[in-house]
Amino acid sequence: NRFCNYGRLKKTILMTMARTIERSEVDRLREIFLTVDTEDAGTISIVELKKSLSKLNTSMDDSDIEKIFEGIDQDQSGQIHWAEFLAALSESHGLITMDRLAAVFDRLDTEGKGYISHENLKVILGKDYDKDVVEGMIKEADFKNNGQIDYEEFLQLMFANPESGDVAVGSINDSRKVVASLTHGSS
Repeated sequence: NRFCNYGRLKKTILMTMARTIERSEVDRLREIFLTVDTEDAGTISIVELKKSLSKLNTSMDDSDIEKIFEGIDQDQSGQIHWAEFLAALSESHGLITMDRLAAVFDRLDTEGKGYISHENLKVILGKDYDKDVVEGMIKEADFKNNGQIDYEEFLQLMFANPESGDVAVGSINDSRKVVASLTHGSS
């Protein structure tokens, strides 16, 4: 799972998709989430993640787990919400499909112009809007350098250049260890 290394735009795309996936398709992931959420808060805290991973005897130290936690906690709330968890695991569990990507593109292209603009991302981010962040998100996938993201660029971001964007938090290998530990340890 490379989610921790993705830029803000790609994480936003995966978060948007996670919110549209039918619950029946992710029952196993929901079980894992609920197992780690020992306080039944509907979120996973850093303490819960560390406890769950320590029970599984992983070789990760606290700083590795903290980096991964920060990479998944996209809204920086100090909690991993279900949508963040699902977005982080969507690729490794085969949940990304062309139909879902097309639907997410259409959702982000709020005006139906055939491209995602700065204004579209401003609307999507709402209260979390920051001009510099949105400019960085556009640059992440604006391979044609025209200030917008068309569907071809959108797909290129999702498939051809999976680690473009902002500086990563956490390594790919550490992220894979967490996913593997949680997936195999909660059987």
